[in-house]
Amino acid sequence: MTVDGWVVIAVLMLMAAISWLVMASKAFVIKKVGADDREFLHAYHKLAPAQTDALDQNEDEVSIEMDDSDLLTAVSASRSTTGIHRCSGFITAAYMN
Repeated sequence: MTVDGWVVIAVLMLMAAISWLVMASKAFVIKKVGADDREFLHAYHKLAPAQTDALDQNEDEVSIEMDDSDLLTAVSASRSTTGIHRCSGFITAAYMN
């Protein structure tokens, strides 16, 4: 086999290794999200219907700071003026007159 062939094989092996790392990291993320989802559902089912506001008690400082964010305020203001709509999983923007 020529040197060109070995180079192609080496590049393909490198790309395969990278794709395996991506798949493994995605599997880890999916496993973590699934565990968090089960934990949330367990806590949610233990609550009475009138106690669902108790789910907001564990807000961290980042969530509270996001409520006071100037950037998020600007983005939400621009949404109301540009008419951003979410339909079928895609975001479409139509400028309103």
